Amino acid sequence: MSFTDKVMTPFTPVEVEKVDGKIKVSVIGRTYTIDNGEFFSSIIANGEELLASPMRVVGTEDGEEIVWKVRRNIIQSHTNEKAIIVSALESKMFDLNISYEFNYDGLVNCKLRIMTTSYNMAQRLRLEPWPTWKYQLEKLWIEVPM
Repeated sequence: MSFTDKVMTPFTPVEVEKVDGKIKVSVIGRTYTIDNGEFFSSIIANGEELLASPMRVVGTEDGEEIVWKVRRNIIQSHTNEKAIIVSALESKMFDLNISYEFNYDGLVNCKLRIMTTSYNMAQRLRLEPWPTWKYQLEKLWIEVPM
């Protein structure tokens, strides 16, 4: 038995392009755009935009709304059958990693991992004082504006 990355009819290969920091993934009549690092900024199905505005991961840390800073969006791997895109974000107290797996049959699997922020290199070398953190994540949800 042998394996191949040939995509069976009626499906088409997964297409990925990165332009001006935006990553677009197209699979069977849908195009997903990731440009702010925080989930999808656009989902187009059969030529029609499904989102009223970008999807967001929203929450409160230490009584304030979480403000995410995008560290990177990368295309981790891409074949005809599958594409994996990874986004890394950080806030004052937390790091958020999002992994998207797009399959040729239209399945999109998103995994979110949130963890407490770690010390930076200057703090590890004791060139800067170690902060006293109190981690308080009161609320966390995914906003999907339709």
